[in-house]
Amino acid sequence: MSAEKKTIHVNIDCVAIARIAHVGVRRAALFLGLGLNGVNQPGFRDYELHKLPRGENLAAVPPDIIARNAPEHTIERFKEEFSVWVIGCGLRELLEHYGLMLDHMHKYCLIVAQARQFIDAFGDPEKLQFEFARRLGVPDKHERLKRRFQIESEFTSHVDALYSARNSLSHGLGIVRAEDSTGGTMLLRWLAIEMHAHGEETNSVIPLGKLLGEVLPEPMSIRVRTVERELAYKVGDKISLTAQDLYEICLFISVHVIPKIIAAFIRFLRDQGVEDDSTSRGVSAA
Repeated sequence: MSAEKKTIHVNIDCVAIARIAHVGVRRAALFLGLGLNGVNQPGFRDYELHKLPRGENLAAVPPDIIARNAPEHTIERFKEEFSVWVIGCGLRELLEHYGLMLDHMHKYCLIVAQARQFIDAFGDPEKLQFEFARRLGVPDKHERLKRRFQIESEFTSHVDALYSARNSLSHGLGIVRAEDSTGGTMLLRWLAIEMHAHGEETNSVIPLGKLLGEVLPEPMSIRVRTVERELAYKVGDKISLTAQDLYEICLFISVHVIPKIIAAFIRFLRDQGVEDDSTSRGVSAA
């Protein structure tokens, strides 16, 4: 007698999957804020590790790995290098969580492929998931999701470029390397929100920030628009991202990138006939 088949129900919570990447955005914004606000304090000059409270072993002698009492210009150089490191770490935090979200998407896509009996086109699902989660960077994860399951968003190339920038910051001391560029150029793009006040009498247009705390010169209406930012770097250029660039990038990932890739994932599930449970904002695969 053949063994009785057992039906397994798997709940795919798309909100929880998206939350993984959103946590990365918040952590990146927090850590960038702590690091860059600290380094930009004019009076912050304590760079020596030994100045921190000692542990319980009072017999230990803290070594001078970095010379004490460095001159001002040297400390400024230390802080510049620290800023590069902090920005690289912030982008890494953001992209690692984003990549973890993609890992979960891929895992559930493989489950659906097994349920719909087209997994043989790809190979052993356990090996596929191990390779995807442990060996691939974000651009390759994007490529696999597109090739295997037609999951992609209009912002895939934007995220891939940020991944290249993170590599330059982490592995190239902030200098764009040939492997981080396309045709010798690294192009960073993201969407940002701008707010302007429009004068109802003179039709003047003033950035909202200039009017904060000021008396309005005339009756004005506030208008919001979405604009695309763009930064281009050549091989050998040093990446420079301002605080405004960084918080705009964090908002871009949260407001545009994550919802778009989640929407593409949901389309795949619906195309495969996976039951959509709108009450729980998730989907279930039998």
